[in-house]
Amino acid sequence: MNVAVLITVTQPGGSPQEAERFQALLHETIRTAPGFIFHVDGPLEGGWQIVNAWESRTDFERWFHSHVKPNLRGDQALAVPTISDLAHVVLR
Repeated sequence: MNVAVLITVTQPGGSPQEAERFQALLHETIRTAPGFIFHVDGPLEGGWQIVNAWESRTDFERWFHSHVKPNLRGDQALAVPTISDLAHVVLR
């Protein structure tokens, strides 16, 4: 039974500065977006990793196309997200 989706993006060349820019732009929109469950991000070798959970793929895609895509710079390419079904989500 699918209760949510996990969105994982590994961004080669991603930096703390770029993460802060997106955090400043998107923090409030993601917190209040329909279907949003949680967001985490951090450095990994050679880039940055972003992980989100959403109630559905549709909720994620709606938010992404409305808020992330318009904030990309012309030369900026995003890695393709991996989307996985989740059977359980337990939050503190």
